Amino acid sequence: MDDLYRYLQTSCCRPISRSFLPLCSCPRWNPALEPASAKGCFRSAGHTGPTGATGPRGAVGPAGEEGATGPTGPTGATGERGATGPTGAAGAAGATGATGATGPTGATGERGIAGPTGAAGERGATGPTGATGTTGATGATGPAGTAGERGVAGPTGATGERGATGPAGAAGERGATGPTGATGATGATGATGATGATGERGLPGVTGATGAVGLRGATGPTGATGATGPAGPAGEAGVTGARGISGATGPTGPAGTPPDDVFASFMNFSAIFTNGILIPMLPVVTDPTGAITETDTTHIRLAAGYYLISYSVSALFQVASYMQITPFYNGAPHLDFGIYFATSANGVSATGSAHFILYAPTETTFTLTFSSPTNVRDTDGTLNLTILKLRRTT
Repeated sequence: MDDLYRYLQTSCCRPISRSFLPLCSCPRWNPALEPASAKGCFRSAGHTGPTGATGPRGAVGPAGEEGATGPTGPTGATGERGATGPTGAAGAAGATGATGATGPTGATGERGIAGPTGAAGERGATGPTGATGTTGATGATGPAGTAGERGVAGPTGATGERGATGPAGAAGERGATGPTGATGATGATGATGATGATGERGLPGVTGATGAVGLRGATGPTGATGATGPAGPAGEAGVTGARGISGATGPTGPAGTPPDDVFASFMNFSAIFTNGILIPMLPVVTDPTGAITETDTTHIRLAAGYYLISYSVSALFQVASYMQITPFYNGAPHLDFGIYFATSANGVSATGSAHFILYAPTETTFTLTFSSPTNVRDTDGTLNLTILKLRRTT
């Protein structure tokens, strides 16, 4: 369409618009054949012919200048928050910051209870040797040993010229020391001759055998002790040694004064005993230590410990009957230490006694219960009770 529009602009007819095809079909204007007024002639349009095939697309024209930026539109509504994306890989660790200033030292806490002593550690390495102390004074020289006889001196050979000193050879192994010859008798000392000119130094002679060691001189006084070297680091704990043999038992000390016995006694006379009722126990001898005390006339409080309990009960029945006396302590009745007596005739007395060791791990209450189908009349019931605290503690 664009190509057709450009073509019509150059023909004798001018198109009315791009959207409306020209109404004339006159040939291109030729000034040699038609007047100038004929250039713009218009004629009625014929029927539109079929659309020709679309020509190839022309090259893209140059981009036009960028237009001015339009005003910013209104901000849209905030959308829903999207799902959290996967956590990114951890970044590289930052450089370590500078160490902060040390805070003030807190108050020292109370010293805790000392723990049990640990096993002895292994012996630590020996610390460095301390500085050597001042050398003590030299002891007196011991007496010289007896001089041996001097051997016969051999003839002295002529001294040759001294040769150049050769390189030192490797030191050979030291040979075995030969036996020391007998020392000859010392000759008389001759007159001292004039001192001759000093000759060249001869080769060193063979070292003579070492003489016998003289007697050891008296030990000199001990020098002052040197300063103690610094202590070496503590070694690891050593293995605990085997327990030593127990020492003999020492003699037994003198016997101490034994403490006073702790005891109390109770009784009842001419009493009425009623079935299922606690027997009243009236104090006779009380305990000043407080280990055996009555809370009322039927209950005796016993402190923790061992006790010897001894009691007897008698009752007169007007008719044939029986009686059962039951001790109660440590929160339970004890029939095994009770009394049982039955009569088969009228006007017969029932009597019985019991003796046992009572152990109270904690404080307990002691009582006696009378059981019988026949109540005992007044003046017919009797009770005797003695309690002795034993010295055993385990």
